[in-house]
Amino acid sequence: MTLTAWDENLRRAIEPGASPTAERLDVLREAAARGIPIWVFLGPLLPLLTDTIENLDPLFAAIAKLPITHLHTDRVNFRSGVAASLKAMVRKHFRRLDDDYLWLGS
Repeated sequence: MTLTAWDENLRRAIEPGASPTAERLDVLREAAARGIPIWVFLGPLLPLLTDTIENLDPLFAAIAKLPITHLHTDRVNFRSGVAASLKAMVRKHFRRLDDDYLWLGS
């Protein structure tokens, strides 16, 4: 199961069509209760957004309560179109970070 952001406003900005983090954690708990091995994919780790203490501390606290078998983390994968999409998301929702995301190009 992928977990991206603890804060739902941040999660909605990054993954607008995805399930809320709380629902994902519920699914993980239910799967574990049914004896299904569970693992967590934490990412993408986005500079100044999802790589912050404010985001990671509560996510790790929630994960620590689960009987996960594996934990994977990942930086953002810049496959086709991802850089442009990420830059547009930052511009729309996190304008204060525009200068920090200049490295994504135009």
